[in-house]
Amino acid sequence: MPSDAATPPTGEEAIGLREAFDALPHNQRFAAQLFFVEGLTLAEIAEVQDIPTGTAKSRIFHARQKLKAALTGDDQ
Repeated sequence: MPSDAATPPTGEEAIGLREAFDALPHNQRFAAQLFFVEGLTLAEIAEVQDIPTGTAKSRIFHARQKLKAALTGDDQ
């Protein structure tokens, strides 16, 4: 049964999510943490990381793809 996006993961889902997050490259993990957990905007992430907004957007994009692949078992 797929979990609801608004429901926090528990048990194995939480462990899988933490492992997938930990496997991200540092710059993507930091950007993803700021975006998904802290709720910062792309502009705010760019400021915090001292990078262009487009780079912040790219880091979030790649992090999202890697997390999705890891969590669905579709590793590339």
